[in-house]
Amino acid sequence: MIRVALRSYSQRSPIVTDFIRDFDEYLCLYEERQSERQTALAGYLFDLGREVKAGTKSWTEADISRIIQWKRLYPLWRRIKKDSAHLEEYLSDGLTQADGKDRMRAICGIPGFGPVLACALLTLTWPDLYGMLDNSAWRALRLLEFDIPLRPYSGGGFSVTDAEQYQAIIRTLGRVRRKLPVQVANALHAFGNTRNPSSNVPSQCVSLRASSFLVENVLGDHDSGGQDE
Repeated sequence: MIRVALRSYSQRSPIVTDFIRDFDEYLCLYEERQSERQTALAGYLFDLGREVKAGTKSWTEADISRIIQWKRLYPLWRRIKKDSAHLEEYLSDGLTQADGKDRMRAICGIPGFGPVLACALLTLTWPDLYGMLDNSAWRALRLLEFDIPLRPYSGGGFSVTDAEQYQAIIRTLGRVRRKLPVQVANALHAFGNTRNPSSNVPSQCVSLRASSFLVENVLGDHDSGGQDE
């Protein structure tokens, strides 16, 4: 259904064609806008996610704090701390769900989490299956004429159903461009920001460090980690 919708949109909407054509430029733009500190923290978290996926490590409360810092989701931390006694148990149970929908709903259901943080955690663990959810990427999908509801800036405005629909769409876009869902989400984030009048967008892109890292370290040992269609 989403694939058919994407095909019909691209046939009638120049903005979809332009996004697909300029995908690498938007991916590069996303990378350029990240600070050195953000890039270093992202590298650390993706490395850790690979170890979690391999079963050699587990996500901890300290790791969740770093993810919140990286994605600037500070209001969530107070809520998570209120009920953190079983946090690592909840994380372990959620991530071991074989079905993708069960996994998303289990992580979203952890006290204080919600869809935005859940998508971040799942993306760090399975960047070949998930991408980051944020307001800019969601705005981009609306600009690309996908039939999704308008949501406020706050992550609390997204529902679990929104997160599931978003992940399905970015997987489809990824197949069209032969890119990882995490790369699609990053490109959508940059695309959405270029349509935000308050954003200051660089005129040229000169680096693809993030996408190169992911292709080498994720596509190199691709593992679905469960069926998520």
